[in-house]
Amino acid sequence: MTYDVLIVGAGPAGCSAALTLRNRNHSVLMAYTGDGALGLAEKINNYPGVRGKSGREIAELFRKEAEEAGAEIRKEKVTQLLPMGDTFSAAVGADIVSAKALLLTIGAARAKELPGEKEWLGRGVSYCATCDAMLYRNRPVIVLGTDQESVEEANFLATVCSKVSYACEKKHDLSALDEKIARLSGKPLSIEKEGKTVRVTLEGGEKAEADCVFVLRPTVAPSTLLPGLETEGSAIRHDEKMHTSIPRVCVAGDAAGAPLQVAKAVGDGCVAAYSLSEDLKKA
Repeated sequence: MTYDVLIVGAGPAGCSAALTLRNRNHSVLMAYTGDGALGLAEKINNYPGVRGKSGREIAELFRKEAEEAGAEIRKEKVTQLLPMGDTFSAAVGADIVSAKALLLTIGAARAKELPGEKEWLGRGVSYCATCDAMLYRNRPVIVLGTDQESVEEANFLATVCSKVSYACEKKHDLSALDEKIARLSGKPLSIEKEGKTVRVTLEGGEKAEADCVFVLRPTVAPSTLLPGLETEGSAIRHDEKMHTSIPRVCVAGDAAGAPLQVAKAVGDGCVAAYSLSEDLKKA
């Protein structure tokens, strides 16, 4: 199936856009990995109609409304987007899907790529355990994790790979980490490859080697997610209609830049949806 619009992210911007697109009778797939920055907010008191609710409650409410409007929602990471003429090919979890247009609501870029990460992507570095685990069956791998979902993916890899080592890019709860997974103490600094061996250098001079390094962050850097996408600082460059440097690709929410507020994100999503709807009419 080819969707009219694939929305990457399911926060206020993505859900706002999904509602508008469904009202215009467009098919929508929305893929996301978590609640993002909104999910960390204890209370939201600057958005009308939801005063006092937590960010997580608001995120769940927005997604429920988008789903009831007819948007398909999948809690899976999007790891690659490629233009394919009149459509875009997207790696959503372990599946490849097709869409006529894209909306990027991936939040503000908060993690820098490690030296060597982009260079060896697809050749010893992976962003998706579900997608690539079977390529490394009975082989050693390293996981660079950032959150609870990283722990869950590492535990899955431990059922497939001969050895899994785990290093934290940022501090998070490891109580659920499988006891057979080796914990690396230092923060990862760089990735390099020699022959078929991928090596991670950690703080303190420690080095770990494996056949693959799984970098498991909630989102992928914009320029890696969609090659050729122009950025400006930590934001994706766009015009007043939320169009990016690539035709039929819009951006909304925190990924479009400050202010990082729910109200602004919802407005961005609405504008982007109207823009993409017009683009689809012209296609």
